[in-house]
Amino acid sequence: GRKNYNLKAGKTVKLKVKVRKVKGSKKLLPRRFAPQLRYVSTNPSVATVNNKGKIRAVGTGTCEVWVYVQNGRSQKGTVNVQ
Repeated sequence: GRKNYNLKAGKTVKLKVKVRKVKGSKKLLPRRFAPQLRYVSTNPSVATVNNKGKIRAVGTGTCEVWVYVQNGRSQKGTVNVQ
């Protein structure tokens, strides 16, 4: 998916994340042990992200939003807020 987002303060965008298993026989942990995906903003005063992957632009600046999968893999995106 996209890795760079340019937003105006107050706007939102929903991240589209797809989890692909490398080996079909491997199962993901049940959600009661850990969420399948976790989202983290490196600067919540620029942009926040909720547990469903919705980014909200808060204030002017640049930050990164990270997505962590249960298996430890991660991906980052850059958010620029004007």
